[in-house]
Amino acid sequence: GGGGGGGAPAGGGGEPQGSSGGVQVGGKPGGSQASLGKRGALAECTFRFILLDRRLALEDRCALAARFLGAAQLGDFLQTATRQALELASPEGLILVGLRTEAGLGLLQRYLDRTGDVQTAALLASRRSPAHQGATPNHHGLPPPPPPPPP
Repeated sequence: GGGGGGGAPAGGGGEPQGSSGGVQVGGKPGGSQASLGKRGALAECTFRFILLDRRLALEDRCALAARFLGAAQLGDFLQTATRQALELASPEGLILVGLRTEAGLGLLQRYLDRTGDVQTAALLASRRSPAHQGATPNHHGLPPPPPPPPP
């Protein structure tokens, strides 16, 4: 993208959007908030607020979740984030569903229907073309680097 708010979708607002979707943050798996004490409960609440704040780029929230959540909690977070991205027709959701999937194509179509932004949709769809499918491992349209010289 050209200019703007660091990938945050328009209308993000000051409050975290959505619900926790069953995501338990902090503590030990299966632990309760009461066992964390006041300081731990505050940290858990703050972390949940950060993960649900759609003013932050989805890739940043996913990175934080991957770093600090347990496997089950991460799965819950990713399911919630994917569902929200698909419901909102947010192009950010492509990092979760992929561009070359039916879900990704549907998301792109809903984005186009919602915004009328043909340029963005066309640019993203061009990355789905047969010329790019499996062309290079780096997906930047550049040829792979040459192999290293023999020792």
